[in-house]
Amino acid sequence: MDFGLVFRFWTFLLCGFATLRDPPSRSKPDAINDAVPAKSQSRKEETAKTNKRAKKRTTNQEGLTMKETMFIDPQRCIGCRSCVAACRECDTHKGYSMIFVDYIDRSETTATMPTVCMHCNEPTCALVCPADAIKQNEDGIVMSALKPRCLDCRNCVNACPFGVPKYNSEMHLQMKCDMCYDRTSEGLKPMCASVCPTGAITFGKYEDVVPTRRTKPVNAHVFGNQRVETRVYLMLPTDADEVTVDGCGVFEGRVIADGSPATEESWIDTQVEESDKSNEF
Repeated sequence: MDFGLVFRFWTFLLCGFATLRDPPSRSKPDAINDAVPAKSQSRKEETAKTNKRAKKRTTNQEGLTMKETMFIDPQRCIGCRSCVAACRECDTHKGYSMIFVDYIDRSETTATMPTVCMHCNEPTCALVCPADAIKQNEDGIVMSALKPRCLDCRNCVNACPFGVPKYNSEMHLQMKCDMCYDRTSEGLKPMCASVCPTGAITFGKYEDVVPTRRTKPVNAHVFGNQRVETRVYLMLPTDADEVTVDGCGVFEGRVIADGSPATEESWIDTQVEESDKSNEF
């Protein structure tokens, strides 16, 4: 027997066993050791950012979006339509404008006013929707119809006393102003309010906006026998208790501040027999 061969064999086995028990250090120990705390640090930073965003959103929901709203002042509107152009740029509007600039009484004056969703406390559009496609979120914002649920019935378009919802025939969907909730929920102004040069559309807190204006805020609107309270305020002249807005087919009826009953026939009563495609994009 070749004892040298046996000795070398056992030496090889013992060395291999020792290697398995105590493996040699890897070729890049520093890189590995440095990567672990870096990865951990990255996770900590990501967690901190997430918590910060959550805290910011909670603050917005409890403070900013719950207290801030829109104020529409027709006396300040100059008809520039910058709000219409800016509305198309909102990420959730898919290139369509959800705001309209209407003439108050084109036969008598060139005065205009922006028409936005008034975000009713009890939205008629949502009440008449048979598919429950229109939702009002926790901040009182009435959203556009949910596409999977919208039935193309246009009940909301015909029922809204302000004439705000529009039916998009290409998308088969009702679309309306949602106060740029993707922006306002993050502490930003709606697109229209951010570009209005005269303050005809203002977004802010009641206590911050009202003291700076000579007009008074009104959120009680009467259309015939229907009284509607809204989240959005319409700014009226200080020397008037009520204003009749007609001629544009949108804010028809009696807009009042004290809740007294309107005396004139409502717009829907006078126009019920007429029908056209003005409620479509």
